[in-house]
Amino acid sequence: MPRRRFDWQKAQTSPRSDLVIRSKLPGWVVRALRENGIKRMSVLSTLSDQQLSQVPGLGTRSIALIREELKRMGAMKNPPPIDGRS
Repeated sequence: MPRRRFDWQKAQTSPRSDLVIRSKLPGWVVRALRENGIKRMSVLSTLSDQQLSQVPGLGTRSIALIREELKRMGAMKNPPPIDGRS
């Protein structure tokens, strides 16, 4: 089965610190994101939990780790709840 690449809208000019690889996310999460074309934290901050769950290699635990890292980095002003409920 061919690997499905996600073509997310690229952020305008983002600082190098915005790179997923420079975050404190575990290597397996970074690898899953990069293999699917997601390279910037600013892109992650625009995606819902439902969209992230469609990325191969990401589950509820990795989505929770991503949300925690985004909060730590201050990339999300009003993060959605981790379980998807409002």
